[in-house]
Amino acid sequence: MDGTNPKSLEELKANQECIRTIDSKLKPYADRVKELSMSADREGLIRYFGLDSEDPEVLEDALKKMWSRVGLLQNAAVAAQAKGDDKELVELEAEINEIRELRVETQRRINELKG
Repeated sequence: MDGTNPKSLEELKANQECIRTIDSKLKPYADRVKELSMSADREGLIRYFGLDSEDPEVLEDALKKMWSRVGLLQNAAVAAQAKGDDKELVELEAEINEIRELRVETQRRINELKG
C-alpha cells in the first residue's frame, strides 16, 4: 500500500482491515473528541484540497489526496498512541473524521456534477 487509491481487491481489503484496526484503537477517544468539541479546520481542509471546485476531475484528484492524507494521519495516530500522546491522538482523530466526511460529500458532488 502506497497511500494512493487501492488498485486491487486484495489491496482494498488490506486497506479496510487497516482502517478497522486503527478505528478500534481510536474508538475510546471518540467521545473525548466530542466532549472537547475539537474538530479540524473544515474550511482550511476545503481550501487545501480544492473542494470548492466545480470540475469533477479536480474533485476526483482531491479524493485521491484525501485518501493519502488519511493514511498518513492514521500512521501518525498509531505512533502517537504508542508514545502515549493522547492530545496528539485526539487532534489526529478529529482531522481523520473531518476528512472522511468531506470524502463522502465530495463523492456525492462528483456524482451530481457528472449526472
